[in-house]
Amino acid sequence: MTLTLPRVTPTDEGQFSCHLETQNSTTHSNTVNISIVKLNQPRIVLTSPDGGLARFAERSEITRGHSFIITCSISPQYPGGVFHLTFSGSNIDTKPAVNHSASFLFPVAEFRHQGNYSCVYQVDVVSHNLSSPSSMPVTVIIQLKLNQPRIFLTSPDGGLARFAERSDITRGHSFIITCSISPQYPGGVFHLTFSGSNIDTKPAVNHSASFLFPVAEYKHQGIYSCVYQVEVASHNLSSPSSMPVTVIIKLPSLLLCLVAARSLVLFLVTLAVVCVVYRRRRGAMQLEAHIQTPMTVRFRNHHVDSDHDDEEEEEEQVYKNIKPEDTMETQ
Repeated sequence: MTLTLPRVTPTDEGQFSCHLETQNSTTHSNTVNISIVKLNQPRIVLTSPDGGLARFAERSEITRGHSFIITCSISPQYPGGVFHLTFSGSNIDTKPAVNHSASFLFPVAEFRHQGNYSCVYQVDVVSHNLSSPSSMPVTVIIQLKLNQPRIFLTSPDGGLARFAERSDITRGHSFIITCSISPQYPGGVFHLTFSGSNIDTKPAVNHSASFLFPVAEYKHQGIYSCVYQVEVASHNLSSPSSMPVTVIIKLPSLLLCLVAARSLVLFLVTLAVVCVVYRRRRGAMQLEAHIQTPMTVRFRNHHVDSDHDDEEEEEEQVYKNIKPEDTMETQ
């Protein structure tokens, strides 16, 4: 009789023996010990020597062009063995286990490397080839990240004044906004945004593009920024926005002086008129007050005695309060 175990499980572990029973006797065979060998589940770790890795809960992102390493390891059970690296269900590489681990290097991350990776450990034990269960999978996403573009403002005819938080352009002068980016990919375009809206697009020539404003007007006052866009391996990529530039449109200096002078003259004329009116009103008020004030008039009567030459002249002073109306009647 033959006992066949098609798929060994941990419950099959133990001692086995055969018993032959006849009518007269029972015979026992030797005992066979069966031990079930189970390999541990290997571990998988993803790293990037040049800093192109970003970890998230359900995935790991590798920046395109950077290198990354997948390391498989297992807790010590048996010496030797090999690790198989599987990619999206298929074995893509095999390396011997050294100190119970093996590393798989990807020098340049490309879109073809995007997918799920896992490790399987395999070892020979007593002429039996054993394979571990697969490690937990690692999902790799290849990302393309563009650098942040730069923005620069110039004025060919000298109408620019720079300040800490803004740039002043004299009205009527020309100005140029230049967008540029450090070289990553050839071609592409630059979008110029004005107060949050795209107003112009130009192709990148030597990784830069210039936007000319021939005559500065008040409608050009606002906040400008640049965005770079390029297609790489059928993927359309957009950079983050550049730092913003605030443009203020100012009046020309001469016109500003004329306006200031005109305002000063108008102020002085107004002040003179106010002073004249004030003085006239003040004089009229003083005259009216003087006329309406009671006056004291002094009369002096001379009494002459024609009969006596030596009689002394007698003066009599009469004081009387009179009103202005009485003064006019007397005259």
